[in-house]
Amino acid sequence: MNIFIVTPIQRANQRVFYYPQAMASIYALEWQGGTVTHYCPSGGDDGQPDSINRKYNEARDVFLAGKWDYFMCAEADMILPTNALEKLRRLDADIAYGLYVWRKAKHEWSAYRDLTVTSGVSISKTPDLARECWGKVIEVAGVGQGCTLIKRHVIEAQPFRWRQGMITDWLMSIDAQYNNFTQLCDLSVVCGHINGQMVLYPDPTTDGLFRIDTL
Repeated sequence: MNIFIVTPIQRANQRVFYYPQAMASIYALEWQGGTVTHYCPSGGDDGQPDSINRKYNEARDVFLAGKWDYFMCAEADMILPTNALEKLRRLDADIAYGLYVWRKAKHEWSAYRDLTVTSGVSISKTPDLARECWGKVIEVAGVGQGCTLIKRHVIEAQPFRWRQGMITDWLMSIDAQYNNFTQLCDLSVVCGHINGQMVLYPDPTTDGLFRIDTL
């Protein structure tokens, strides 16, 4: 099984936005029985809000021209556990998600049990349920491309989309629901989300269900 890892790189005001700690975690991912290719689309941002979506579709074109089996989203501000690839592959889902925390707003978990075009509900909205599911594999309605393993037939069936007010991963999840693709999240694949000099992690032992580490 051959893996195509995609890490979109954003550029703005002559700065490149990625974190060495994130890239190190991507290169440390364990994988047995196949090849791993790492692709980093960058440039062409021009201040446009859909730049990440365009980079994902650039990567999709490269992926579909090759013979890779899985498309792995590993974003440039995520710290992934070394076993993330192996654990997500074992789920055998059409789309398999790791777990992380949003950097903004209420720092909710990235696993959503309900998701529509207009609204979504993170599992962390119900703290007792989140704690009960901690470390388990659960069915989700999707969302959160920071650490996401996608089978080839999903990428073949649906391009990445963006529109004003709706980001790429949200629309990917909506399209996956429409196409009846299975979406699972492994709540033991716990990822860090970098925000400046801080790293946010899901943590069911805290009142807010997250903790903050420093780089």
